[in-house]
Amino acid sequence: MNRPCCVVAALLLCASLGLADGDSLTFEDFERLSRAASPRVAALRAEVAAAQAALDQARVADGPQLLFDLSGGWVSRTQEMDLPTGSLRFGDGRSADASLGLGWTLWSGGGRQAGELAARARLGARRAEEEADSLALGHELRAFFLRALMAREARQAAQVALDRLQRHVKEVELRQSQGMGTAEAVLAARSRLLQARQEMASRDAVERQARQELGSLAGRPQWAPLVSGSLEHSLSNGDNTARPLANLLALDARVRAARSLVDQRAAGLRPRVDGSAAWHVARPGVDPIDNRWMGYGTLGLRLRWTLWDRGLARQRVAEASHEARALDARRAEAERQAALALVQARDQVETYEEELRLSRERCRVEGQRADLMETRWRAGAATEKEWLDTHDDLRLAELEQGLAAARLRLAENRLLAAAGF
Repeated sequence: MNRPCCVVAALLLCASLGLADGDSLTFEDFERLSRAASPRVAALRAEVAAAQAALDQARVADGPQLLFDLSGGWVSRTQEMDLPTGSLRFGDGRSADASLGLGWTLWSGGGRQAGELAARARLGARRAEEEADSLALGHELRAFFLRALMAREARQAAQVALDRLQRHVKEVELRQSQGMGTAEAVLAARSRLLQARQEMASRDAVERQARQELGSLAGRPQWAPLVSGSLEHSLSNGDNTARPLANLLALDARVRAARSLVDQRAAGLRPRVDGSAAWHVARPGVDPIDNRWMGYGTLGLRLRWTLWDRGLARQRVAEASHEARALDARRAEAERQAALALVQARDQVETYEEELRLSRERCRVEGQRADLMETRWRAGAATEKEWLDTHDDLRLAELEQGLAAARLRLAENRLLAAAGF
């Protein structure tokens, strides 16, 4: 499926889901749209179909074949024999032959069986790779969606801080008009408000870009959907045990295919026996003296054994053996990396869980601090700078809480991938 077809499919799916430009997009909707718009999904399905066709081809290799053959020819001289009564000529130089024959391999040294096993293993590898890529695509899409949620949370935190500062500037200006505040306090509050607006503009741009990225992945580059979801919900499946990774299963199948390829090439060192049977309608046929059309049958056996080929067959076996050993080594390295990734992912989840707990506690403490500072400021017992600094600390704590939640969800997403889910 090419890119335009993928986009059309995504648009049709989007219409079937009833999603418009202003609607919120859940992760499930986003995943369905993105998978429909992803060319790599169609590519992997085609590769699996190609591997299935290769297996079907290996199953019928060296099997019976029904062949029709039609040939004709002419030679300028034919054999003649002098006899006492005259000369005898064998034919007139013209020949024609039409045959319907059946050929098959009686024994190929185990090459066909090994070829079928190799093709079956390659099909298993393709299917495992398709599953691995499907899981990887799901984790990648979830990471994009979580980043969009993180951008939304950061923007909302910036909006809360901006609203708080706007209210404060109005209060400071009112206090100045009543003779209870100074021009310096008003300017300090306005300066901090401008800073908050700058940060708000930056957060707006980051969120917009994240939404546009989601729209592009969903097959609609001009779409910037709103995201629906929360960073408070854990992604953990409640099961700490890992299951076999699809990419390792694919490598296992590749190793089996490589070993079968060694056996298939080793079969080239053994004899090969072919059989054939055919019915001919030919002129002159088996009687060149009579030189007329006739029908006759043939039956034959053929033994072929390569006695010397300058070591070509053995070199091909050696090449396949080295490739099998290389795949064995890659399988061992991939297993080591997968075990390390699982340990690190679990450690990251534990670390970010503690970080989120502490950030929530800090946010609660900063909120209490801000309330106490508000009371002191209204009573004239705190300066404008103290009020602004305290609320800056609260703003940073609120932002860090959202970021900590996002980091934890991303770590949980990596843990799911490392555990094979």
